Amino acid sequence: MGAGLGHVTRMKSVLSLLDWELNVSFALRYPDKARHLVESDQTVYQAPFYNLDIKEVSPNFSHILWRSGWHDHDVAKPLVSEWQTLFKQTGADMVFIDHAPTAAMAACLSSIPYFQFGNGFEIPPASIPFPSLLPESKIKNKELKKWDEKLNTVLSKVIGTRRVGNLNFQQLFDPDSSLILVHPALDHYVRPDSSIQYLPLLSNVQGASDLSINVLFGKKKLFIYLEKDTPDLLNKLRILSQTFTLFGYVSGLELAHIKSLKSNDIHLSDKPVNIVKAMHHCEGVICHGGIGTVTQALMADKRLMVMPRHVEQNLLAYRLEKQALALKLPLASSPDLLLSVARQYLSEEHTVLPSAHLAKSSEKLLKTCLRSFIESKLG
Repeated sequence: MGAGLGHVTRMKSVLSLLDWELNVSFALRYPDKARHLVESDQTVYQAPFYNLDIKEVSPNFSHILWRSGWHDHDVAKPLVSEWQTLFKQTGADMVFIDHAPTAAMAACLSSIPYFQFGNGFEIPPASIPFPSLLPESKIKNKELKKWDEKLNTVLSKVIGTRRVGNLNFQQLFDPDSSLILVHPALDHYVRPDSSIQYLPLLSNVQGASDLSINVLFGKKKLFIYLEKDTPDLLNKLRILSQTFTLFGYVSGLELAHIKSLKSNDIHLSDKPVNIVKAMHHCEGVICHGGIGTVTQALMADKRLMVMPRHVEQNLLAYRLEKQALALKLPLASSPDLLLSVARQYLSEEHTVLPSAHLAKSSEKLLKTCLRSFIESKLG
């Protein structure tokens, strides 16, 4: 799975929809951090992974895979073998995958049925080449093809004599074995001709802390969900509090800073918060663009301002701004600019998230889809 605990929460939500007797094991990148999220009778294994430089910007999904161990067959082949060994060790009849393409390749090569869940970024369109992750940079198709070709050259060496036909990574994202668990408007890509299924799934958001919010009077309220390395963070919060009352959580922020900021207009928790409850009475939300926070904000019809930190968040923010669902701001925006923009943005009329795909039957549809897939694969 991916590194964040949101991947575990999402997978648990999916598995909970199946009322069959299943012997479930988890393979997680950070097993120690997630053990409290799994049941006591479920085994947690260390997932094979390759450390990549998260600061490097990728032009497309092939380049992300290239950075994730697929730059050299002597690195990629052991990763595939480790996943295959894990599947044998657990006696896996099926593999449910959340943001682990190498695990999907290992399952494919082992002829084990697999099913991929995730947001749009984690399940890219199966086009050749993989589309650009940087729409504002106008990357040429030749550059995108280059990374596809480099990746598939390594893949051919990993597969060796086992190669069947022209196997490539695009085939892993076959719409018949993938589900995007977000609203279509929150897909990172434009897929005009895709047959992939969207089934919005809101994971049960559990925070360690509830923030007390006075909803009767006072300034307009902003929900803040940022990282401590946000440039000029403390000044941003102080300047915003001149006009707004702030509630939320800053990941990694030292307790001393939280205490120094505490006032009638700044209320930060020192622990992750229940996002749904915390943003309920707020008019606006400022975040980096994590899919969970964005989904909750738009589902609750909140004005959304996004300051992306990396390529996935930037791509989503770009798509949302194109649909007038959010305002995209540079991470290094000055405190005064952020305040000015927030004042203006919260005073304007805004676009509401289309509800056509948000039927209450989403979980029923997901359960039906899962059962159909499992029955077709296992008989």
